[in-house]
Amino acid sequence: MKETIKTICRLTEEDKKYIRSKYLNIIPPDDFEYKYNDDGTVTITKYVGISIEVNIPPKIEGCVVTNIGEDTFEGCGKIITITIPDSVTSIGQGAFRGCSSLTNIIIPDSVTYIGYGAFYGCSSLTNITIPDSVVIVHGGAFDGCSKLIDISVDTNNKVYFSIDGVLFSKIKKELIRCPEGKKGVYIIPYSIKSIGCHSFRDCLNLVKIVIPDSVESIDYGSFSDCSNLLEITIPDSVKSIDPLAFILCSNLTKVFIPNHVKSIGYETFEGCCNLESVVVINRYTKIGRDAFNACNKLVLYGKKNSKVQRYAKKNNIKFKII
Repeated sequence: MKETIKTICRLTEEDKKYIRSKYLNIIPPDDFEYKYNDDGTVTITKYVGISIEVNIPPKIEGCVVTNIGEDTFEGCGKIITITIPDSVTSIGQGAFRGCSSLTNIIIPDSVTYIGYGAFYGCSSLTNITIPDSVVIVHGGAFDGCSKLIDISVDTNNKVYFSIDGVLFSKIKKELIRCPEGKKGVYIIPYSIKSIGCHSFRDCLNLVKIVIPDSVESIDYGSFSDCSNLLEITIPDSVKSIDPLAFILCSNLTKVFIPNHVKSIGYETFEGCCNLESVVVINRYTKIGRDAFNACNKLVLYGKKNSKVQRYAKKNNIKFKII
C-alpha cells in the first residue's frame, strides 16, 4: 500500500482523482484546497470550511500534509481553535492573517519555519509557544496581535529564547518581538546587542522603555506607532538609530541622543507631534531626511557649527546651542 500511495503522489491530478475514488475509496476533504509538492507531500492552500474549531488533517488522500501555505486561513475571522498536526514543518506567510477570533493554537514541534506575518491580525490571541524545532521566525510574524502578552519558547530551542514573554535571538543577541499587549514599563535585558526591526511596533500600552548599555543598534521601525510611549532611555553604547525607529510615537516629549550615535535615519521621529526637545551631543552625528518631520513643537539642541545645527537651519527648526 505504501508503494502504491507513493506512485499515486507522482501522477497527474486527474489520474490521482480517478485512482483514489475507484481503487482506494479516499474522499478528499471538503474544507481545504491544496496542492501536491514535488516530493509527494501536500501543501494546504486555502480553508473553505465554516467550522469555528478546525483540525488540519495529517494526510490528504494518502499524502502527508507538510505545509500550511501563504494566506491559507486569511480572513477566517470566526475560527476560535486550530489544531496543527505534527506532520507540518512550515507555516507560510500570512497563513493565519486576520483570524481575529483565534484564541487557541498550538505549534507542534515538527514546525521549523514561521513565515512573515503568519499570525498578523490575530487580535484575540493572548499567548503562543514556539517549539524547540523552529529555526526561522520571520519579521512581523506576530504583528497586529493586540492582546498578545506572552511569546514563550521551548527551553531546548537553539535559535530563540524568551524572557518575560518577549522573543529574542540567541545567535544575534537581538530582541525580535515584544508582544503588543505588554503594559507599563519595560526594561530590556542586559547583553542584548540590537533591537530588531519593528520589534516594538504598535506596543500601545508601553509608557517607558529602558535600553541597557549593551545595545549598539536600534533597527528599522523598532518603536514605530508606540503612541503612548512617554519616555525612552538611549544609552551611550548605541551607534546608530535606523530609519522610522520612533515614527508616530506621538506622546514622546524628549529624547537624548548620546555621543556615540553616528547617524539618525530618515523619518526617524516623523509624526512625534509632542516632541519638544532632542539633544544631540556629537557634533558629527548625521541626520537623515525628514527625521523630525511634523514635529511642530520641537527644539533641537547641539553644539555650535554641528551637523544638527545645519540640519535645523535647513529645515526651519528651532535650535539652541549647548
